[in-house]
Formats: sequence, structure tokens, C-alpha cells
Amino acid sequence: MGDSCKVACGVLMGITLLLAGGTLWFHGGVSFWILLGLLVVNTGVAVAMWFSLGRQSSFETLEYRQFLQSLRKYLSHHRVADQKLKEYYEELKNLVEEKERETASLLASINLNLNEQLAMARKVQMAFMPLSQSSVERSEFRWAFWYQPAETIGGDLLDIIRVGRNGYAFVVADVSGHGIPSALLTSMTKVAFINHSGWEKDPAQVCAEVNRDFLKTLRDVGFYVTAFYAFLNLEKGTLSYTSAGHMPLLYYSSHEHTLTPLHTKGTILGVFSDPVFESQKLEMNPHDKMFLFTDGLVDIQNRDGEWFGVEKLEKVVLQYAHLSPERCVEAIRQEVIRFGWGEKNVDDQALLCVEFLSRTKKGHG
Repeated sequence: MGDSCKVACGVLMGITLLLAGGTLWFHGGVSFWILLGLLVVNTGVAVAMWFSLGRQSSFETLEYRQFLQSLRKYLSHHRVADQKLKEYYEELKNLVEEKERETASLLASINLNLNEQLAMARKVQMAFMPLSQSSVERSEFRWAFWYQPAETIGGDLLDIIRVGRNGYAFVVADVSGHGIPSALLTSMTKVAFINHSGWEKDPAQVCAEVNRDFLKTLRDVGFYVTAFYAFLNLEKGTLSYTSAGHMPLLYYSSHEHTLTPLHTKGTILGVFSDPVFESQKLEMNPHDKMFLFTDGLVDIQNRDGEWFGVEKLEKVVLQYAHLSPERCVEAIRQEVIRFGWGEKNVDDQALLCVEFLSRTKKGHG
């Protein structure tokens, strides 16, 4: 029986005895038999409550014990299941860690192999560039260039093509996109301009023939090429040129100390089957310079959100155009780097500077 029930029975019996004793003391025993009867009745009720509650408490205690026993069994099974779950989790965790290590090792091996291949591809691509003065060395002109791909290999092309004995074609091209696909198409662009260049050949015709070649390969792959093609005749000292949807050539006049953008009509290469190309010609004076470049040189944004732009490039070029090609290109490169300091290049950057010195004394042959 619960403690509260026992206390209630005790209190009831105590009150009954107290009332009986008080009544006998005041009345001198007159109502003794009556009070005695009440005492017996209350005592019986208390005893009955005592035994009734005792049986109920014993019954509840039995159920409670059965519940506790069931709970212990459940918790025991739960602990076993929990232990198995922990063991399974540890096995799974170890398996995942092992697979991660294997995957990381495989990726590292693949990445190393890919980097080696990209490094080799970069060497091959840079071999396409006019790196050494010995490859193109004439007393009638001098030149310098700067090329910085956005990735290991890029999609910009700078080239100097000898045409005949006293002719040179200067080509700057930009293949859409970046990375390996663009680099492959850059190689094809170089070969195409070499194949179609000719002595005193109209630059517009050269671009038209290159476009015809590109239509066979670029139309289905979604790439295109912009280019600027300039032909220098060292015998006459003339420069003829055509733009195929490319940035203008910047022409520096040493006598007037002015910089003039040279434009022509021209569509991009590898897209249109009926392209329009226009050629122009001018006569170069000693120490005049031409600057061919790609849009990566002007599409530079600094930390303040400002763009380098064509106008700023023209100011920088004019500021250093009086220097030799090597010093001029280096000064421009430093200005570009200083402007975009800390920002990663998002496009390939290419610049070619050519200074005309004099006409040749050698005849064409």
C-alpha cells in the first residue's frame, strides 16, 4: 500500500479515538456505549480501507515490475542493436575513407599526367610564336611581342610569315574560347594563313580563302576566329592589311608622334559562307610602328571595377611608342599588370610591335 493511503487511515483512526476520549471526559460516560459503537464502526472502515488499498497496491506493484522487466529487455535489445549499428558505421566510415584515399591518389596521378601533357602542349604552342629574333631577323624592321595565356595553353596567335624574299605577313588571331580546343584551332589558324599567304597577294583574298577552309571544320564545332592580317612589302615600304572582325591595328607615326587605329570591313572567320573583307594600304616611314593585339589586352578589370579599355591602351602605347619594340612592349606589359594587379586574367593576352626601319636594297626573287 502506498504511503499516502497509510497516512489517511492513521489520521482517520486517530480522529475517532480523539472524539471518543473527549466525549467520555465531558459527559462522564453517559454516552459511552454510543461512542464505543462509533469507534468500532470507524475502526472497521479504516481497517477495510487498509486491506483494500494494500491489495490494490500489490497488484499495481506486480504490473509495474512486469513493465520494468519488459523495459529492461527492450533496453537490452536496444543496446545490442546500437552496438551493431556503431560497428556497421565504423566499417562504412573506414570503407569510405579508403575509397577516398584511392580516388585522391588516382586523381593526383591523372592530374600529374594531364599537367605534363599541358606543359608539353604549351611548349609546342610557344614554338609557333616568333620567340627568337634569329627566326625572323632583317635589317629593314625589328619587332617584339608579349603573350600571356589565361590558362596553361591559350587560343591567341601571333605569327610572322615570310612571303617570298622581301615580304612578311604579320598575323594576330583570337580563337573563341580557351584551353585545349582553342589551342588546337590556333594551330590550324597558323597553318591556314601560311598556306594562303602570297607575294603581293591581297589580304582580303587571303582572309577569304582562310574563311573557306574554316567553314569545313569550325561551323559544326561552334568555334570562330577573329584575325588581323597585315603584309609588309620591304621593297616598296608599303603595308596592306585586312581585319577579319578583329581589334584595330594601332599605327604609330614617328614623324607626327600620333597613333591611328586602322580599321577595315571584315567578318569573323569560320561562320559566314558569303563573307565581306576589305583591304587598305599605306606607305610606312622609317621608325613607324604597328601594334597588333587581342581583346584580352583591353578586357581587363581592376579591383575597383574599372576596365582598361582601348582608349587607355592607346594612351599607354603613345606614351612609350618612341622606345625600341622590346622596351615599348615591356613598358606596356608593366602598365597592364599594374592596372589589374592581383586580378586573374580571364582572357589570353597578346601584343606584337613591329618597327619599320627602311626599304630593302635587295630585289625580289
